[in-house]
Parts: sequence; structure tokens; C-alpha cells
Amino acid sequence: CNKMKIWATTTLAAAAALAAIPTSYAFTHSLGVASRPSTATSTSASASQFAKQRAATSSSSSLASAPAGSDESFPSADTDLSDVGFVLLAGGTGSRMKASMPKQYLTLRGMPVLHHSLDLFLERLPAFARENGKSGPPMVVLVMDPKYQQEYQPIVNKYSGRLAFANPGEERQGSVENGLSKLVELAGDNCKYVAVHDSARPLVTIKEVCDVVSDAKEHGAAVLGVPC
Repeated sequence: CNKMKIWATTTLAAAAALAAIPTSYAFTHSLGVASRPSTATSTSASASQFAKQRAATSSSSSLASAPAGSDESFPSADTDLSDVGFVLLAGGTGSRMKASMPKQYLTLRGMPVLHHSLDLFLERLPAFARENGKSGPPMVVLVMDPKYQQEYQPIVNKYSGRLAFANPGEERQGSVENGLSKLVELAGDNCKYVAVHDSARPLVTIKEVCDVVSDAKEHGAAVLGVPC
């Protein structure tokens, strides 16, 4: 794979942010990463909550049971995701929220904020691709502090071959670089593009993902910012 270059950019703190660019580049936020407090989520709770939420959203189309960021408009069925790998960032501390745990582990609609992104990239996006006769993303890399990885190992095991851990760096750009390196290691030439998403932004939709991937393929790079 080509040597990676580092690009830096910023997004609104309250925005859904996802960048898709060729794998010869790296996308990074300019925000740094500090020490990470402990979460109160147990190993069994993380995996079981995700499984229960999947069952609930599969059996009901009501807004109450739908994940955050459910699509309000029909996404393009022409977007090819079969050559797009995803890096999901989940190593932040959420220090500005002054909560007892990083915000990606706080509860939103009955499950941790992070799980909404896991559900999007591992379940809903591949399902959308299959429904339109296309293949879903070949690999999702979850960048997470090693001290939390044990409780999410059951989820990684469930999606073996499609989901893998990477360790965070000292700052955000280091975390992205580690995620990209793991993606290249596992997916190789299967991923011509990479999409990087902050797991603390749970409201991104399938349509927005498809739009930003399409723009990246047309223009070489794209960043999605959805203001409040």
C-alpha cells in the first residue's frame, strides 16, 4: 500500500462527522486525547445490549426502537461500498461533558452511544447494500483503549473477519493512523477508500454515509459536517 500522508481538519463538536478518502491518505481531527476514565459497563452487558437492540430494531420499525440517526430520506442505491473500509474512533475521554465515563459509553435510546455506530456499520449499512444487490464494507476497525477491549471482544468475535480492534495513539491523529494501519494490514487492496467516523457522533445516516463516499470517489476526498 502507498505510504500514508496525514491530513488535519476539524469538525463542529456537535456535528456528525465522517470522512472518506483513498487509503493512501489519513483523515484526522486536530483534537488531542487525554487519559481515559473507567466505564461502568460490564463485559456481558456490552455484548448483550447490542444483541438485544439488534433484535428489537429488526422486529419493529417504530421510531422508539430505531437506532439514533435512522434515515429520513432514501439513500442512493448506486453507491458501491465493497471497496470502502471503515475506521470507527472510540478512544476519546468525553472530558468536556464532565460525565462519569467517556460519552461514547453513555446511554442513548437504551444502549451505549457507540453501539449506534456499530449497528450502522455492521448491520444496517451491509443490509442496505445487500438489498440493492451490492456488497457491504469489507472491514470495520474499532479504535479503542485496550482496557475496554475485553468487554467488546464478544462483539468482535461475532463479526469475525469484519470487525477488529486497533489501539489509540497519544493524540487523535495517532489513533486514526493506527486504525488505518490495521485496516491496511487486514483488508489490503480490498479497500481502495477509507471512511473515518467518530463514534461519539451517533446521528449519521446511511444516506449521509453513501453521499460522502460517492463524493470521495468523485473528488478524491470528502468530509461530512451536519450542523445543529
